[in-house]
Amino acid sequence: MLAVVLNREMVREKRLVVYRILGDDRPGMLSKMSAVIGGAGGNIIDVVHNRLALDVPAKGAEFDIMVETRDAHHADVIRKGLEDAGYALRMG
Repeated sequence: MLAVVLNREMVREKRLVVYRILGDDRPGMLSKMSAVIGGAGGNIIDVVHNRLALDVPAKGAEFDIMVETRDAHHADVIRKGLEDAGYALRMG
């Protein structure tokens, strides 16, 4: 129960953020996204790679990347870095 409470507080403080990214499903895509996040100082906690979403192009995929950040500002820096690198964020 304590872990659930702590995780929820981290989400409220934007210290735990999920970036949903629509991208091409090709070799190296996840590596490039990870480099942007790591370069901005984010710590990747979990990745879900969904190729079967109905609103994703046939050669595309949806990536849900859970990232630990320092605070809300840091989360925004990472989001902007991903957008500047050309990734289409659906949320974040």
